[in-house]
Amino acid sequence: MLADDGPHFFNDDGTAFNPDLIPVPDLCATCARNDREGTDSMACALTRADQAGEDDFLCFAYSPVSPNVDREAVLRAICARKGVPYEDDDLGFPPTDKDDAACAGGEEHKEEYVVDETHDIGSLWVRLEARTPLKPWEPNDDIIKYTVEPVPLDEGGEPLAPLGRLDVWRFCIGAYLNREEGPLFDLFDADSQEALDLHGLLFDLETQDWSPELPEGTGLAGTDLLYFQWAEFPPELRRSTIVLATAERAIQALGDGCGLAALWPWDNPYPSVESLTPDELLRFFETQKANEEFWGRIGFTRFGASSVLIRDLGLQMRMMDDAAGEGE
Repeated sequence: MLADDGPHFFNDDGTAFNPDLIPVPDLCATCARNDREGTDSMACALTRADQAGEDDFLCFAYSPVSPNVDREAVLRAICARKGVPYEDDDLGFPPTDKDDAACAGGEEHKEEYVVDETHDIGSLWVRLEARTPLKPWEPNDDIIKYTVEPVPLDEGGEPLAPLGRLDVWRFCIGAYLNREEGPLFDLFDADSQEALDLHGLLFDLETQDWSPELPEGTGLAGTDLLYFQWAEFPPELRRSTIVLATAERAIQALGDGCGLAALWPWDNPYPSVESLTPDELLRFFETQKANEEFWGRIGFTRFGASSVLIRDLGLQMRMMDDAAGEGE
């Protein structure tokens, strides 16, 4: 049974796992990142899960506690035993640009979304700011739009510039329907075409409930919807665990009462696909496939044939209920 709090972790096939049950490799025992909370703990858990059961554990984020340990020599020895190039980008944490060029025989590396985790970011603050103006005389906003920023700290614990941002919208559906001011369609239609398309995809127009096309049981955790609308991070961080950990913290902070989290797998704003050329359309779907694999690491899956990813925020609760029922 998984704990009801803390980050949710998922294998590539979508099954949840408990990171506490994965043995801690010997390499981690001598690493300064070990047992840290926040971004590092999530990155460590995902990297260990990726290599669970293998004889040798390789992690390019390794930062030895002792200054007497030769980090490069240790990692090169592990790479030799595993039969992989030093700082190969398929194992946990990708290489720096310098090592990429060396592996490619001096050619410029073309992959846009490499992640350099060799530097020690340390702990982060996650700063949430509501961008929807508050009207004290009418505080019932139906859509509240937030900016969520991971903020690194300097050696003195003072915040530095944000590493990037997520734009997250909360649709307050339960409160809107309780006021009986109009159909749910109007809430989405009043905001934007993007919101309206989201309504058409995820809700039933007649019943004003979740769409019957969603997996059975979806939405039991609440009536509201949390929508990850946009992300802005530098190229080297766009597919890093920093982004995943920030999204997970946003769900923990903003997801109470939400039955579903939806996500636009970004790289470009919500588009009008009909206006794309065939080449642009091909690149668009190739990018979305890569992003789908990335976001699948924290439980998001593609909904049908759409370009939207969804995560059932009641899944954890249902898994615990099922486990309890089996024990009776």
